[in-house]
Amino acid sequence: MRYALFKVGFDFLKDWEASLKGGRLVFAIALGEIVQELNGIVASFFKERKYTVIVQGSKYEVVVLHPDTEDGGFGIECPALAGCASQGDSVEEALEMIKDAIGGHLEVLEEDKSLSDSHSPGR
Repeated sequence: MRYALFKVGFDFLKDWEASLKGGRLVFAIALGEIVQELNGIVASFFKERKYTVIVQGSKYEVVVLHPDTEDGGFGIECPALAGCASQGDSVEEALEMIKDAIGGHLEVLEEDKSLSDSHSPGR
């Protein structure tokens, strides 16, 4: 019996029909190359990414975005503001959500400052 050996690639179907007549078709798949490529793609997906956002006229350069591997979507935080974090289903949504969280965080800081100023001695 005749055998035809093809490496799976873009042109592996090129002459497969002719090879099947009177023989068998054997595919060799380079799994190592596929696994290496997929590992690179997966690693880049899980790598944290930094973005700059502008809230109330101030730039926040250190916004960190990371995929949520358990629930899907993306977690995002602003290390410049302790405890300021949010999440979103997409990168775009997460970036919008952190802008909102930063704005809220800044409002609370301003309220705390106003309260402490009004309660300071001499007022």
